[in-house]
Amino acid sequence: MGTVYVVQHGEKRRLPGDPGLTGRGREQAERAGVWLRDKGLRAVFASPLLRARETACGLQVQAGRAGACGGRISRWA
Repeated sequence: MGTVYVVQHGEKRRLPGDPGLTGRGREQAERAGVWLRDKGLRAVFASPLLRARETACGLQVQAGRAGACGGRISRWA
């Protein structure tokens, strides 16, 4: 049985539409990735919203999960 970690996106810019993360939001995503580094992370899932994808990418990099970040994909293995 595995564990599922649910992470909300980092702080987003205060703009209409589909804004990306602020600098602080990117730092939040990276800190979450550092925390998850030793948790046996096997996959990262995100909604197609920019702020969610940016959070997932920053988290994935810091968690030591090699792989491509970007594009409109919903899962990084």
